[in-house]
Amino acid sequence: MDTDMRTRRILQIVFFIVGTALLTIADYEIKQWAIRSLKDASAIDVIPGVFRFSYVENRGAAFGIFQGKSLILGIFSVIVGVLIGYLYFKAVPERKNWLLELSLLLIFAGAAGNQIDRLTQGYVVDMFEFYWFSFPVFNFADTLITIGAVLFGLFAIIRPKQLDQLFEGRKKGDRNG
Repeated sequence: MDTDMRTRRILQIVFFIVGTALLTIADYEIKQWAIRSLKDASAIDVIPGVFRFSYVENRGAAFGIFQGKSLILGIFSVIVGVLIGYLYFKAVPERKNWLLELSLLLIFAGAAGNQIDRLTQGYVVDMFEFYWFSFPVFNFADTLITIGAVLFGLFAIIRPKQLDQLFEGRKKGDRNG
């Protein structure tokens, strides 16, 4: 690995660690605010008739599925986290992979934020609610996961060969990933 590639790899690792930490801390702080401000209170209208803050304890997964299955969700989250970490660090640290790296970082940070809730409380705190149409209450971590998934899909459309190489493995000597 040449010096330039080694420097990029170090920056890739720092970006992942710092990005995950900052986003997970932001998620934690938003949830703590929701617990302090919303837990035994009425919902707060932000945009009347459209959006409000409300407190919900989600004991399931996205959209309330798998209610009461914290152990299964915890194990699944760990497996997904390991897979995402593997894919992130398997990606060649090149400028053309920034969309893939960002998408995986967002998904990982969101999953970590919700996993912390599941492990420490047995449920995930949700607080963002659109009430002019039927949509589940969600949180910042859910938003990170959703944006990350959309960006991952976009990367798969824009650079399908790179994604194939990521899952198949690179051939020796192939530095262009």
